[in-house]
Amino acid sequence: MPGGFFIYEAEEGEKITYVNDNILKLYRCEDMEAFVKLTNGSFRGMVHPKDLERVESEIKRQIASGTYDYVEYRICCQDGTVLWVEDYGRLVEDENGRHYFYVFLVDATEKIRLRKLVNRRDHLQRILTTLANDVDFDIRCKNCTVHVYGCFEQRFGRPPRKKDFVPFMCENCEKKGELKLMVHNHPMEEPRFDKEEQDVVVVDGEGNNLWTRCQIAHFKGQDDGFDRKIGRMLDTHEQTMREIYYRQGAEKDCLTGIYNRRSGERLIKRRLKNMERTSSCMMIMLDVDGFKMLNDTYGHPFGDNILLQVACALQSTFRKNDICARIGGDEFMVFLEGVRDKGVCLKRLQQLVTYTLQDESVEQYNVTLSAGVSYQTGNKLSYEEMYRRADEALYQAKRAGKRSFRVYSENDA
Repeated sequence: MPGGFFIYEAEEGEKITYVNDNILKLYRCEDMEAFVKLTNGSFRGMVHPKDLERVESEIKRQIASGTYDYVEYRICCQDGTVLWVEDYGRLVEDENGRHYFYVFLVDATEKIRLRKLVNRRDHLQRILTTLANDVDFDIRCKNCTVHVYGCFEQRFGRPPRKKDFVPFMCENCEKKGELKLMVHNHPMEEPRFDKEEQDVVVVDGEGNNLWTRCQIAHFKGQDDGFDRKIGRMLDTHEQTMREIYYRQGAEKDCLTGIYNRRSGERLIKRRLKNMERTSSCMMIMLDVDGFKMLNDTYGHPFGDNILLQVACALQSTFRKNDICARIGGDEFMVFLEGVRDKGVCLKRLQQLVTYTLQDESVEQYNVTLSAGVSYQTGNKLSYEEMYRRADEALYQAKRAGKRSFRVYSENDA
């Protein structure tokens, strides 16, 4: 026999009355004395303590409707090994009216391990299918069957149809009209889980950064903690790079390459919102003196080149993390956060507006700038108020003769 055989009383004590040699070998016991010492001579002592309550409940339930039972449980061998067994029992009554269980016990450790592995993989596949809202299918062209897995109806709002999968059949398949559709719905019956998606960078074997989208299911454990996470890593590198390219295209001014008005405003508002109370910031509004006349006199290509040179001058004058934006026509904006020395910033601005642009393509035309500045410590002033003040200061600079800048003062308003 591949397993062992034993008998125990069906009474409350569940005393063992017989075991064969295969049971002793299964429990790694040299003799009956060692076995009795290990199990205390009862069926309860044969079952792993953590499985006992479940096993006795299942046996009681099965015997209530018949004389046979089948249960699976763990056993603790004498050498400390834990095995899984299959228990095939039958309730027998002897001539004296006493009841016994006759039991065949089989080592099922490997069988249950493989079954758990299959179940775990099936559970994994169901969770991943749910995370990605996927529908999987398996086409057997030889017998013209299609197995559909997942929640097709939830995804597409209707049951699957044969014609949905005909295009995927082999071209030489003559039985497409006899296609058999087998639908395996995977409704989520698992405990509620929290879903999360995040983009991460994984470095490949050659040191390249590859974008990957991770979809993760968090399963709650005790005390609302998470004791299990299931996830999938999707190859989204090309898609992410395209999104970054188009996003940058939407954020940047197509002529100058610096931020456009909309993205500049969004970024400045974010900086103001997160700025510390002790930090200082400055907003600068600039435009090109006499730009319309230059544009009309020398043509639009010449005017475009001036705007491009202004953008380059702004980026070279101010810090890399300062926000430079073209807000329309010949108007530009610069936002400086963490201004430690207001005088240094104004000195740089003075140099920018005093001297003509240095590029040889425009320097002979004496192209100059005017600017207005608003300044604050903390973030009491909103974006709109700083903008208004800088614009008012720019107007004062224009009235003063251009090629200069003014810092907003309440007396000028």
